Amino acid sequence: MSFNLKANKGQGGAEREQVPAGNAPAVLVALVDCGSQHDEFQGKASWRRNVLLVWELPTKKKKDGKSHTIDAVVTMSLNEKAKLRKWAESMMNAKISDGADFDITTLVGKACLVSVLHNEKGYARVEAVTGYPDGMPPPTATLAPFVCGLDEFQAGSKPLPEWVPWQWSKALGQRVSPGDYIRACKEIAGDGSRPQVPAGAHAGAGSSADPIPF
Repeated sequence: MSFNLKANKGQGGAEREQVPAGNAPAVLVALVDCGSQHDEFQGKASWRRNVLLVWELPTKKKKDGKSHTIDAVVTMSLNEKAKLRKWAESMMNAKISDGADFDITTLVGKACLVSVLHNEKGYARVEAVTGYPDGMPPPTATLAPFVCGLDEFQAGSKPLPEWVPWQWSKALGQRVSPGDYIRACKEIAGDGSRPQVPAGAHAGAGSSADPIPF
């Protein structure tokens, strides 16, 4: 057995190849229930039920030839001010009626246009989502659609694909694997005032979490 080891960065600390800024055709390929995550907004602590959305951008390629992906964590709410509702309505080119029941998993597999901006640190984030124009050939995703509820995650019946991005946890103060991010939710970790860093979590930089309360 050799004891010569190669020093490298783990996935959480590695510099992720950033999506180019601008508008891009996209397909929503994943929707993951992240449970109720601890957050602070305007100095007030709260628990918010979050959902992770992942889009594949088939026309934007990384150095390895694979499509870029971009993700966003938003509050799982269809309140009239909620970002999820605005994005869902834009993707469908239709309004959701107040009081109506709407299955957000029906958005998975739909084509849209994603507007990507870079923050002051150069990290890409989703600025806006709009419907895909009529008459334009829709993009074709290479990633299989993935939907996972919290019960399925806890039961281990739906392992997260390796392409689901790591997440910045505001409560934990570091970047963690998507599995560790979900395990920090109130439904799994309990309702303590501040979640503890899950075993195996690694620090990193960058954030894709939704900074607003809706």
